[in-house]
Amino acid sequence: MLILYHSGMGYVPWGWHVKNNELSEAFIAPMQFLNRWRLPLLFFISGCGVAFSLRRRSLGEFRSERLRRLGLPILAGIFFIVPPQIYFERLAQGATFSYAEFYPSVFQFVPYPKGSTSWHHLWFVVYVLVYALVTIPLYEHLRRFAAMFSDWVSISPWRIYLVTLPNLFVGMTLGPKFPTTHALFGDWANLLGAWLTFCWGFVFASNEKLLDLVQRRRVEFLYAGIAATALFFTTKGFGRELAAATWASRGS
Repeated sequence: MLILYHSGMGYVPWGWHVKNNELSEAFIAPMQFLNRWRLPLLFFISGCGVAFSLRRRSLGEFRSERLRRLGLPILAGIFFIVPPQIYFERLAQGATFSYAEFYPSVFQFVPYPKGSTSWHHLWFVVYVLVYALVTIPLYEHLRRFAAMFSDWVSISPWRIYLVTLPNLFVGMTLGPKFPTTHALFGDWANLLGAWLTFCWGFVFASNEKLLDLVQRRRVEFLYAGIAATALFFTTKGFGRELAAATWASRGS
């Protein structure tokens, strides 16, 4: 999905590093569909992974392991994987210099897009590393919360769906003020929303009752996801038609 999604980014109307000359409206709906759940699912799974990892590691061992397994790939990506991407983007913009002439600019440490230093698509790994480390003081509290939360949701089957409310609140309040940048600093809506999803992953993987709940009700959650997707696209389509009708009436 990662490869297909990023391959498709060259053919949709919204911004991307290198765009195809001809765009495709047929790509829009599938790309938006993937957009709704692909990254939240990855952050959720990352939180689960931390919970599983801490079952057999101390916090000190966990910190060292995260820095080694995530920090080193980030550095390698910044200096070896991302620069060719920026270089080809510059060529698409009309640059004529060689890669040997371009590469030293990476070490000027001027952030992209003005400069050539960036983590680009590795932003996800950067965020997961930050979440894993800054949440260390909270992991024990999250385990206790998981125990209380599992008892609370067991009272009514509908309570489990309330896990979406904190993220909805962040999206509605911070989303309009802080568009997603993946730059860590200033990316407050995306940073906080993804961290909440990461924490939910840790909570669910920390409690056997919650893991069992997900297993038992997986078909129900699948249908709920399909229904939410249908509602999302119906509302989005209606909103586009309403906006078009409004502009048409103003023009007349």
